[in-house]
Amino acid sequence: MPNGVGAHSSAKKKIPQDEPAGVSTHTSRMPRQWERRNRRKNLWGNVSLRGWNNIIAMLLFLLWPKGSDAIHPQAGKRKRWIFLSVNFMVGCKRKTVLRCRSMRVIAGKCKGRALKAVPGRTTRPTTDRVKETLFNIIGPFFEGGQVLDLYGGSGSLGIEALSRGMDRAVFIDRHGPAVMTIRRNLDACGLSEQAEVYRKDAGRALNILGQRGERFDLIFLDPPYEEARFDRDFDRIVRYGLLREGGLIVAEHDVNVALPDRLSERIARFRSEAYQSHTALSFYVHE
Repeated sequence: MPNGVGAHSSAKKKIPQDEPAGVSTHTSRMPRQWERRNRRKNLWGNVSLRGWNNIIAMLLFLLWPKGSDAIHPQAGKRKRWIFLSVNFMVGCKRKTVLRCRSMRVIAGKCKGRALKAVPGRTTRPTTDRVKETLFNIIGPFFEGGQVLDLYGGSGSLGIEALSRGMDRAVFIDRHGPAVMTIRRNLDACGLSEQAEVYRKDAGRALNILGQRGERFDLIFLDPPYEEARFDRDFDRIVRYGLLREGGLIVAEHDVNVALPDRLSERIARFRSEAYQSHTALSFYVHE
């Protein structure tokens, strides 16, 4: 057993010999009482999704019509099936939520750092599996350069690129909670000095970056599937020359969406990958 773990449960506390008589030294009981009281006080606030799962299932038992077991011999079996079904469905939902919410930096100087997800359901975070495959194709590491994360979300793609060697990143997102999450994740990874974060629509952001004469070595396009406007984004990237020679564009999109093989005479798709049943990646290079 590691040092300090569980040692207090087996070792006896030594009482000083010169301690005044009648003074109790057992002061550890009070914090435990407070802890139990707080647990009782905050019971409903601390009930996990699995706990609510069991509560819903028990309510189904209590609300089942009286006498139905005698009228319908199979009613008992139906009760058990309902109980198991509710547990299974809510349990699967819980696992899915936790899987989507748990993100980390996979490699580089910030390897292993946990990243926060954007609250709510307005964003669709890229899974660690897809992210690792993506960077194995385009990297896996970089020797400087600038990256644009046009639909930042939690900022996981741009932060991963910084961790793997990019010098500077620009994050764009039009949702306030996403912008706050990106800044928090940058602070947690110690990368705030290497990044700029803007709350703007993707189209307007591309116009501003083009007017500023920005050039990027890597551009990520990972919009919400229902809001994707790849034609507009590709057109403005090409029009303003935002992609440097030798630079890469990575577009994550629905597998049923067909993207063009060429964006211009110099920018062409060199690889396409499909993951699971709905996610696809298209890779473009400035030749």
